[in-house]
Amino acid sequence: VLAIISLILGAVLLSLVLPQTSSLSPWEIAKWPEICSNWSAWMTFLGLGHIFTSPIFLFILGLFLLALLLSTTRQFKIAFAKTFHGFGALSMPTGGVLVTSLEGIRKICRKNGYIKTAESNDVFLFVKHPWGFWGNAILHCSIILIVFASIFIVLFQQRGVLRLIEGETFSPQNSWFVEEHGPLSRVLRLPYAIRLDRLVPEYWPNDDLKALTSVVSTKYPHQAIGQSTLSITQSRYFGGIRLFQSTNYGLACFLTIKGENGYREGMAMMFKNALKRNKPQFEEIEIDKNRLLQAKYFPDAEQKSMLSQSPLMILRLHDTRQNSTVKQKLALQPGQTGNLGPYTIRFNNAARWVGFIFIRLYAMPFIFLGFILLAVGAGLIFFCPPRKLVVKKLDHGFSYTWSASKFAKFYEDEHKMLISNLLSAEK
Repeated sequence: VLAIISLILGAVLLSLVLPQTSSLSPWEIAKWPEICSNWSAWMTFLGLGHIFTSPIFLFILGLFLLALLLSTTRQFKIAFAKTFHGFGALSMPTGGVLVTSLEGIRKICRKNGYIKTAESNDVFLFVKHPWGFWGNAILHCSIILIVFASIFIVLFQQRGVLRLIEGETFSPQNSWFVEEHGPLSRVLRLPYAIRLDRLVPEYWPNDDLKALTSVVSTKYPHQAIGQSTLSITQSRYFGGIRLFQSTNYGLACFLTIKGENGYREGMAMMFKNALKRNKPQFEEIEIDKNRLLQAKYFPDAEQKSMLSQSPLMILRLHDTRQNSTVKQKLALQPGQTGNLGPYTIRFNNAARWVGFIFIRLYAMPFIFLGFILLAVGAGLIFFCPPRKLVVKKLDHGFSYTWSASKFAKFYEDEHKMLISNLLSAEK
């Protein structure tokens, strides 16, 4: 079991070191084989780019689940034996002799919370908190439930990531920005269209993000449009799919680029939000086969606010063939036009964008149930340790022995009080 746990922890550490497709953009996924050409084939073969949905990881989880099943079966047998057959050895009166009747012992034990759980051949077992014997078994059951539900989620999960610009609508037939699904499930398809109506960021005086609220509209076929509000801490549930608003947001700047041959092309540069009003964000796009348009933007041209309606974008050209950059720079605000090298560029307008995560999971209630059982099992182990009184009939009374499964010294006063009550009942 320890070896299997070590393999699972190793897989988790690998997922932190190696880039996972669920956290990469399509452009980054396409570039990854070029960046790591020496071992990208091995990553693809072993599924290291999506470790938690790879067959190897599922096989390791299956081994862990099998080991847990065997261990849990053993724990149930132990708990049953301790509850109904836990007499122990009574060849000698280890605790003393009680000169009283069995009925008197039973009444005193019941008064002190001890329940008779078994008897055999004039030997009687009284237990306080007998359910404490089942703590380990319940604990193992909870882990099995969590692991089983986790495997089910990995096999059948569906996940999609979007970047929506204010006013943009995503239809069910559109492609996801990033998509991931389990080996036994299909690509997630929304039963509705969704539109980002507006995005409202709020900032503290030091430019840190205070709140990020988005207003979205959903349209099911043959139904009226519904509008909902989301935030970083407030998700929504639509059509069996949980919708989360991401912390990734920024500004989309729309450009019209006219080349030497008069060809016009509309492009959008998706900047991540600037962290400070005087610290720019950077982005680049390919405008033809050999040229990159590199840009940086400030949320406010005068660098006085994070919520200005006048962002500033500074552009420059980079020639990938000669690995050189045009020294000329072009500063534009919305509505302005300028020349940069052989191009005429117009900054049309800007709009905010934000990321959304759509997740369909089928076994999450069992995960929560598993953690509830985990808490119950741990509570029984540490807060309800069983205490046993075993009595054996003699010719002139009963011999007895008392024991506690845990923390015997802590319950020593309880032990003394129980024996004192039993001795006071002697005839």
